[in-house]
Amino acid sequence: MPGMQKHTFANNRAALVFGKQKINLHQYGNEFEPKATLPTPGSMDMCLLTALNLDDVIAHVKVCGVTIEAEQ
Repeated sequence: MPGMQKHTFANNRAALVFGKQKINLHQYGNEFEPKATLPTPGSMDMCLLTALNLDDVIAHVKVCGVTIEAEQ
């Protein structure tokens, strides 16, 4: 797998891509949906792919103390 690469897509949005995973980058003051309730400079959102059942992943994340703002 190659190293992390910058990827530009719809409406000049940017992401850092590594394998099948990516970190979406938001421009402060020009965020896109979905986004955090209170996005701050330096924050990010992550899109991670998994073969696991989504309900199992959500349960695990919550057990780890992470608050999920939106579930799709």
